[in-house]
Amino acid sequence: SILTCLSPSDRQNGSKILEAIHKKYGHHPNSHAAQVKLNNRRQGRSETLPALSQELSRLVRLAYPTADDLTRSRMEIDAFIKSMNDTELAYEVRKVNPLNLEEAVARAEELGQYLLERRGYRINSVRTDLDNFESPNRIGRSPLHWQTLRRVLLIWERSL
Repeated sequence: SILTCLSPSDRQNGSKILEAIHKKYGHHPNSHAAQVKLNNRRQGRSETLPALSQELSRLVRLAYPTADDLTRSRMEIDAFIKSMNDTELAYEVRKVNPLNLEEAVARAEELGQYLLERRGYRINSVRTDLDNFESPNRIGRSPLHWQTLRRVLLIWERSL
């Protein structure tokens, strides 16, 4: 599979072949740093799930450059679930047992919207961004209710 990635002229060049082998199987000095970043990575307050998944996918590739596709896919899913702010949502996504990262993100967005509505409020996208907050009908339009709800949400966000 290494040779198929090389051009026909590079297949005749020994140094190009060795370089390709080293890229695929050699020691990568930045992999340890990427592993640490991957292990400590958490979803940012206003970070969307697709943006989080892209960053995690990049870190998995850097941290484990020689891993096969199936292993890498499983690592991406695990890192995605581990890094999510909402632990209940993470639990629900893990129960779905997604086959790849794209499916995990899609299920997280679907389940996230459902969980948010079940909790009694709606958010335009699965984020904890108060600018996208919409007041549910049952709370009413009183400024005092609105301010109280905003305070509760801020406290809840800080606890995540």
